[in-house]
This record gives sequence, structure tokens and C-alpha cells, in this order.
Amino acid sequence: MKPKNPFEALVEINEKINTIHHISNLLDTVMDIAMETLEAERGFIILKSEDKNEDFREVTARNISKNDISSIRELSSSVVNQVLKSGKPVLTMDAQTDQRFSGAESVLFHKIRSIICTPLIFGNEILGVIYMDSRTGEGKFDEDSLKFIQAFSKQAAVAIQNARLFESLKIENKQLKKQISLETNFPEIVGNSPAIGKIFEIIRDVADTTASILIE
Repeated sequence: MKPKNPFEALVEINEKINTIHHISNLLDTVMDIAMETLEAERGFIILKSEDKNEDFREVTARNISKNDISSIRELSSSVVNQVLKSGKPVLTMDAQTDQRFSGAESVLFHKIRSIICTPLIFGNEILGVIYMDSRTGEGKFDEDSLKFIQAFSKQAAVAIQNARLFESLKIENKQLKKQISLETNFPEIVGNSPAIGKIFEIIRDVADTTASILIE
């Protein structure tokens, strides 16, 4: 496939900011544009998890298994962990001979040659990273690739944050509509005590289901 012109890619992701509000669809689009533009062989995006039990999680990937992603991430010397900690991008044209990754078993085991990885930063917060690599030969990515992915990741981070905000507002709006609907449809339920509030919560939770409940 003919690689996408970097300028066209930047224009495209800017348009996506205002057109894609579903976070998973947006991440797929970001991954595809980045892969196509730089002609990467494999790639994945990791985002900060909302689950307090884990820091970051893989959210979309291309041509790479979850096991391979885990092995690339697990070492403290790995590219991904370096970028997550420093907030700075990493570029290597030949990882097999790059002294920075001489101890990274995952790089040697997977015979990775070219690597490019950049943080997704919104404000002062690292939202995650975009990682791409190639095993077909050295020099797959260069300084121009790095300049592009840095500019691209800034736009992608804004798009991701906007999508998250949109989904959050959508959920809040749905909950508010339910609350208004309950108060309108059940005006005979009077009171604002914790017990009454709990009843409203139960009604709200089962309103969209076929479950039958008894409230005493």
C-alpha cells in the first residue's frame, strides 16, 4: 500500500477530532493512520487504565499478539517503559545494535530492527503511548518519521481526551434523563432522605431491564 503523505495524515486526524466520539473507533483510526503513514509492520497503543489495579493497558494493536506486547513491556529497559517514565519519544534505526537496548531480551528475541515510540500527552498528563516497529530491516524510521509522529501524537491525544469527555457527558446525560423521568413518572414518591434516594437508584438501575423487583 502506498504510504500516506504525512501532511495528509495530520489533516485527517484533525478532522477526526470533531467526527469520531467513540473512543475505541477513534483509537483504531489513530493506529491505522500512524501505521499506514510510516509503513510500520506492527504497532499498538497503550492508555492509562481507569482500573486502579493496573497502570496502563493495551487498547488496540495491529499484527502483534497480546503475549508479544506483554513481553515488549515487561522489562524495565524496554522502549515502552522508558517513554512512559520520561514522556519523551524514542527512535532507533537498528535496535539490534543500539546500545540503549542491549539488555532488552524482547528486542533480541523478536528480532526487532526499527522502533519508534511516542507518548500521548494532554496538558501535563501522559495518557499513554503509540508504539510501532519493523523487523524487515534497519532504517525503516528516520528523523522525519519522529517529527511526524510527535506532531501526530499531540493531535491524537487531544482527540482521545475529547472522546473521553464526550462519552463521560453522554453517560451523565443519560443518568440525568433517567432521574428526571423517575421523578416525573413517580411523583407519589416524596422525600429526599437516603432511603428514598436508594429507592430511586434501584428503580433507575432496573428501568431498562425486564427484571421484576419488590420494594418495601
